[in-house]
Amino acid sequence: EAFGEPEAAAAAAGATDGAAEPFGNLHILELTEHVGFGFAVKRALEEVCTKFVLVVQHDQEVIRSFDLSGVLRAMSSHPQVVKYVGLTSVTTAHYDQMVLSKFRLRLARTEQFGVPLMPLIFFYD
Repeated sequence: EAFGEPEAAAAAAGATDGAAEPFGNLHILELTEHVGFGFAVKRALEEVCTKFVLVVQHDQEVIRSFDLSGVLRAMSSHPQVVKYVGLTSVTTAHYDQMVLSKFRLRLARTEQFGVPLMPLIFFYD
């Protein structure tokens, strides 16, 4: 079942009121061989029929809370601009400072899409 509304997608992802099992819709896909993270996600996406996907790596710790419904609303309202949202982790906590130091590029956080976002100039996995 595809979820068109951000709140429905958030609920399906496990953001429930506690009445149902948080990961009741979880399906574990076991691959027969090691293919690496990127190809494993690509394979899993073949099984997905929802508009949004939340990828949580086993070794990444999300260090700040975030507004999942707001993120989904931003992605729904601005699909040509907001295509990917990475969550703050130990690795990305000072992303803006790293980009400034390494590339001499100053990034600015924006809330123009309803949630605080910062441009991402390269993909973290």
